[in-house]
Amino acid sequence: CYAANIRKIGTIKKHAKRGHAWAQLQLGRRYSDGVGVSESAFEAVRWFRKAASKDHPVALLVLCHHLRYGKGCTRNVPEATACVEKTLKICRLIDGPRFHLFDVGREFCFLERYEKAIEILLPLAESGMSQAYLVLGAVYYMSEAYTESLKWYIEDFSQEKNALAAYGLMSCCWKVDRFAEAKFWLTFSGVTTC
Repeated sequence: CYAANIRKIGTIKKHAKRGHAWAQLQLGRRYSDGVGVSESAFEAVRWFRKAASKDHPVALLVLCHHLRYGKGCTRNVPEATACVEKTLKICRLIDGPRFHLFDVGREFCFLERYEKAIEILLPLAESGMSQAYLVLGAVYYMSEAYTESLKWYIEDFSQEKNALAAYGLMSCCWKVDRFAEAKFWLTFSGVTTC
């Protein structure tokens, strides 16, 4: 059962206190956003931890995000890494949805675990998941594989006409001394804002 159709905070709190992970995740989100309750990052993390302790993959990813930034808790990169590793195991065990794997790959990118991010994102991108193109371009860029980065930024730009992809293309071209192309990508709308 999921709380997507449950609007009343009292109902969510009741189910969260009974130990339902879906409700604990929803309550954590409510505290995080200040919807129906006073905004409290600390309370949000408390409820995310409860849902994560029940191996809820989304709660684990959200908790990873909070731990990575120290939002509502002490910044703890090793614990954030453990959360994303656990999510990956769960997703592989239950043959989880592709978007969960995408989120796991993105978290590995943010945690600077580039090889692991590539291992997860590359098959998704090769199978046509367009959301993975931009992130994969960024992962390759950060791991200084600029030629591969160019490939995925071009894929993203051809699909989305995304200013972030154009910025990535400009930056990659600059790194590999292709200055005329870098100047070309700089002309796209929104690139200078990036």
